[in-house]
Amino acid sequence: ELHIDLLVHGAENPTIYANIVLEDEAEHECQQFDYPTLTDDPKEELEVSAKHPLQFFSISDVDGEDCGIFIAPLARGRWLHLWVDMESDNPDAFLRSEIHHDGKVLRSTKVLKWRTGEDVPVHVEPKAAWHCTADDSSRFAALDIRSMHQKSIQLEDALYSLRELSPDFSVREILGLTGDLAIVVKVPLAPALGMLRAATFNFVTTFDGEGDVSGNFALDGRNGRVRLAATDTSGTRVTLALDVGKAVAVKIQKPQQPAKCLKLPLPHSEMSDLSALPALGTGIFQKVEALGNQECNHFQYASAGADAGADSLDLWYSEEEDSICQIDLQRLPEMSTVRMKVMSYMNEFMPEVSLFSDFHGDEDEWSCDTTSRRPWLHHGAKLSDSKAPTSATVASMVEALGMLGVLPSQAASVLGSLSW
Repeated sequence: ELHIDLLVHGAENPTIYANIVLEDEAEHECQQFDYPTLTDDPKEELEVSAKHPLQFFSISDVDGEDCGIFIAPLARGRWLHLWVDMESDNPDAFLRSEIHHDGKVLRSTKVLKWRTGEDVPVHVEPKAAWHCTADDSSRFAALDIRSMHQKSIQLEDALYSLRELSPDFSVREILGLTGDLAIVVKVPLAPALGMLRAATFNFVTTFDGEGDVSGNFALDGRNGRVRLAATDTSGTRVTLALDVGKAVAVKIQKPQQPAKCLKLPLPHSEMSDLSALPALGTGIFQKVEALGNQECNHFQYASAGADAGADSLDLWYSEEEDSICQIDLQRLPEMSTVRMKVMSYMNEFMPEVSLFSDFHGDEDEWSCDTTSRRPWLHHGAKLSDSKAPTSATVASMVEALGMLGVLPSQAASVLGSLSW
């Protein structure tokens, strides 16, 4: 059982005290920290959110008690929902709080008992028995408390609000901390993306910060279906559809030109060879970072074994939203970086209808040429060798998702060997 006391002094000599007790192990430690500064730059957003008071939203019930739901914005696109028993003797008491983001409930807290008056012991100073110290050497190495400002962006927001903004808004930000304190008892593990059953997302790819290419990716891991579309700044769009063991199709649409589409069979007997993809080592957790309105765990992967020194990869993944945030593919021989920003992530197979209208239903129904003469499509070359922006984007997506185990092996092998 873990017990934590967190005391924050935000006035003179701002300091934070974290008292940790691991009862089962009979371990105890109290650490003292300097007040952190904001590592991101959400000050303006916090100050704007602080100007919005709680507003009535709707009526609901908690354990048979009729409650009014009041809502107010927090920073980084989050909203606080409070269930208030309007008939209670304590009108300030609430029965439940929730933190919402993009229509999802991130955390929910149920209040079991409210205490008032003398029933509330308040300790504004650390107890002498805690023996708090500012010593850098922590016996709880796994807790990693020293870099707590990197582990909880929500706590960072609450600490800034406590010092700089109104008490009302500070309380709201503190309520948003439930279940999200900055003491890491267990270092996050890299997600097992090889177990992914379905995913759909939009993306924007840049090469060393230039040449935006946007697109859509959809995976049906259960049935071995992959859909990938990419559009460059000239308006050229390439769309790929692959059903494992059945067929792969490539469609190219250039501005003011007729579309070209070719379908090739994929017999079950042609099993895939992923030896061309660099083998990744274990993803090493770096820190939590804010990417837009998401809080994402940053993992770093180095190539392993015989591939040591080859391409490496960085993954940003949101545990709260169970979604990929961003992927950076480092091409070490060329010292270049391909960045794939992920948006509108869903754990479902829902390819955009407008992009993949030719590839609905069974592969027999795909509207594509099946001739063996294909002068514009090449099989066996490295897709990454092509200079076309769409080819380079598809190559990077296939390589990164193949290295992470997201793509079925045949899909990674076949898509990585096509060029146009």
